[in-house]
Amino acid sequence: MGVTKKRKKEFLEAIVRNGDRANVTEIRLETGFSRNQIDYWFPRLAKDGLIEKRYDGRNRRVAVLTDSGRTAIEQGEFGKELLETEDQGNDEIILSKSEFQNLTERIETLENKYQAQREQLRNLRQKQNHLLEIVGLLRMWIKVFQQILADHFNVLEIMETVEREAMDKDDLDASFAVYKNERYEN
Repeated sequence: MGVTKKRKKEFLEAIVRNGDRANVTEIRLETGFSRNQIDYWFPRLAKDGLIEKRYDGRNRRVAVLTDSGRTAIEQGEFGKELLETEDQGNDEIILSKSEFQNLTERIETLENKYQAQREQLRNLRQKQNHLLEIVGLLRMWIKVFQQILADHFNVLEIMETVEREAMDKDDLDASFAVYKNERYEN
């Protein structure tokens, strides 16, 4: 089965599974098609007379299986199994070897993707914890520096106050008098 026929079959299968009518969301959920793929196949299937385009009460596009679509399926064009009811009282599923291998490969791919995502999540959590530790250390250092700076500037203010008070006195030693003239009077 070619790609075109396969995609048409998937689209029609989604409609049949939803009671011969399905909106775009239902078709996307059933097929995994993107919006662009839906926009591509919707008018083609309608043009081929396999579906009819309608709108529901919420103004969403709805694909309705036409009599021509049902006939095409019944004649085997897209696989008669589309019209078979799901529950026939048979719990056994029969797959060809290639279908089984394909299913096994898809499951392995999904498991690998799941494991990769779990590993990425674990790595992200480790990085997050590391960053939180760094942020905690930075906060601690900032508080320490704030305290040091506050203490330092407080000491400087005290020193300047003492110096001013000492220089205000008239009975300064000669060396202090020279210093006072250079620092405060020039």
